[in-house]
Amino acid sequence: MSESNRLPIKVVFPRKEDFKAPPPPRGSTTIFGVVDANLRAMFAKEVAGVERHFQAAFSATKDVPAVAKVTLKPEAVAKSHRPSELFNPDTCPIIGGNKLGELYISVQPKGLESLQSKIQLGTSEKLQASISTLRSIQPFTAEDVLGSASLSQLKEQVRNKQVPLRIRLFRHALASQNALLDLVFERMAKECGVGNLEALDYAEGLRVYCAREVEPDRLESLVKSIGIQSLSLFPEYRVVRTMSRALGNISPADFPAPDPQLNYPVVGIIDTGTDPNNPHLQAWVTERYEHVPRQFQDNDHGSFVAGLIVHGRRLNHNDPRFPSISSKIVDVVALDQHGLISEEELLIVIDDVLNRFPHVKVWNLSLGQATPCTDSAFSEFGAALDERSSRHGVLFVVAAGNYNVSPLRTWPPQSGLDDDDRICPPADSIRAITVGSMAHLDTPSTRVRREEPSPFSRRGPGPAYLIKPELAFYGGNCDGSGDYVQSGIVSIDGNGHRAENIGTSFANPLAATLAANVDAQLRLKDDDSPRALVKALMIHAAFMQNAPVSGDRINYCGLGCPPDLSSIINCKQSAATIILQVPVSTKPDFGKRPFPMPACLSSPETGLQCEIFMTLMYEPPLDRNFGVEYCRCNVSATLGTVGIDPKTQKEKYSREVEPVPKKLSSAYEEELIQQGYKWSPLKLYYRKFSRGPTNKPWRLTLDMLNRSDHESSEQQNVYLIITIKGQSEEQQVYNEFVREMDRLGWGASDLQLRSRLRAKQ
Repeated sequence: MSESNRLPIKVVFPRKEDFKAPPPPRGSTTIFGVVDANLRAMFAKEVAGVERHFQAAFSATKDVPAVAKVTLKPEAVAKSHRPSELFNPDTCPIIGGNKLGELYISVQPKGLESLQSKIQLGTSEKLQASISTLRSIQPFTAEDVLGSASLSQLKEQVRNKQVPLRIRLFRHALASQNALLDLVFERMAKECGVGNLEALDYAEGLRVYCAREVEPDRLESLVKSIGIQSLSLFPEYRVVRTMSRALGNISPADFPAPDPQLNYPVVGIIDTGTDPNNPHLQAWVTERYEHVPRQFQDNDHGSFVAGLIVHGRRLNHNDPRFPSISSKIVDVVALDQHGLISEEELLIVIDDVLNRFPHVKVWNLSLGQATPCTDSAFSEFGAALDERSSRHGVLFVVAAGNYNVSPLRTWPPQSGLDDDDRICPPADSIRAITVGSMAHLDTPSTRVRREEPSPFSRRGPGPAYLIKPELAFYGGNCDGSGDYVQSGIVSIDGNGHRAENIGTSFANPLAATLAANVDAQLRLKDDDSPRALVKALMIHAAFMQNAPVSGDRINYCGLGCPPDLSSIINCKQSAATIILQVPVSTKPDFGKRPFPMPACLSSPETGLQCEIFMTLMYEPPLDRNFGVEYCRCNVSATLGTVGIDPKTQKEKYSREVEPVPKKLSSAYEEELIQQGYKWSPLKLYYRKFSRGPTNKPWRLTLDMLNRSDHESSEQQNVYLIITIKGQSEEQQVYNEFVREMDRLGWGASDLQLRSRLRAKQ
């Protein structure tokens, strides 16, 4: 890469004058239909039904709350319509939720009595508005606890497999209530014959137990117990055991040892382990932790993953589409010879290795469970990964998963798949990078062409319609039955051979090794935690390389494959990139005005001609108790021009850079969420100007909104990456943009990189 293409990305920190008081809210009370005596009577009757349902439980377990479900009208699910006049600490407070428009309330006899009185007698406009949002108020029942499973199925599974149960309890508003609920549940579990009960550490605000030695015939009493939110078997996580095809022996020329003069980053691999008898591979393994005894290991999958982390490009015929960089490995043997591990066991392994190897900041997880994600709920295990990402300052890189039902998908996708090929946990982890697979080769028999989503790669969106996967790397191609001769990825098998195989498992390590190298460049001190910026830079680079993106493709590939390391962390003269790192709060608002636009990009004859890319990334507070409302704050960006309205002679702002992948047709909350415009911690904005506005000042703004049940004054740290790209390589976009920032006193500084600091020494 030439020096003109190694220009430093500029980092902009906020100034005091960038924060302005927002205009006063213009909210009004909306009433969704007539609130008459009949409607009040119907909901009062439903509240009475909730009390009757829990009457025996209230008598037996005094002071322990139960839970009811409140369903809202679809048009009333926005924060501004929350029925808080009805459901609050004086009645039955909201403690969580499930799918969009379904809330959970904490109920006790006194609170239900007060709620019933408000519904029947309340006359204020706000109270009527709250009543008008409702569809139903129903008790949380044993059927809700079991979800889609049946009690008879669960009994059979426990009887035949002798496996533990995962039991999750509700969390209520007061710590004293939760402590009492835990005590009552533990006593009741013992009475129901549970021989071994252990509380597990998933995430803050989650209370999950592992129940072993459960008597199947006592399950009905357990399911009906007050306070249980869900009861199921622990999911199993697995690697896809496709048979790799040996291509020949490996030699030192094929797989060189580490250069002792270079300082390589380290990727942790939680997998089936690498082949301990392969000296070429073991030269790159810095440490090994064996959760599975050697006699129960099959190292084929782990070796294949490791080979790609070390020499992904070299093994694949020096294909320039593969990352050119290498990483060393911490090798964690977690999955047995069958490629399986249960969730509670995997959680123990992850906690163990995060404590054993605190220097490892990027972890590869090429595994998943079999049950696809849904729109309405994030998995408990995804929440556990999010918690550990924040607690330990690490970045998990997770495979989207493989869909294995023949005939495999074509491109464009055939109809009839429904949600069967949706991503599987833990690919729904918010803090992680989730990786899909693309085909790098094709043959007459393969299901898709090169650069199209691999036939087996699972798709998004994630829960709450979040962009998942965010990226895609090359994981091979195949025919409709999964055969992949001369269309797979090449790496090392468990017997020391060069081998061919396919899977999102093998796209994932290419992302992990690139992430580790980006992290190593940004991590100037060991206690730095730039994981959100690592993720944002990789996504932004892929966005620039692959824009514009379509809705269908983004579900399978996210933003696609990013370029190599140097292009991610540097600028070109023809494309200026800045990173704004801003602590945003609900007020005051943040804004930059005027926002510089290089003069070389426009003229009176042609107007503005350029491309603008914006990637917004932040790590919001999270609460798994609120289901689809897991992300507890929303930050949005706008970039546009300011002019004078000829009719009113008042200042008028026009958004110029639109959210992607597509514009909205309405402003309903559900569509805002479905298109990634609201509550998503990753937002993308793009526009290609062929004759854009000139002679108008530009303005950039960031604003933040908290959930109605998360009123907080805490600031949210936000990364906003903006690139302005010219139409030709000769344009001096970078120089003009930097000069204009200097003129405006932005105080922009170079993005500090380890390689750049070493060069100065």
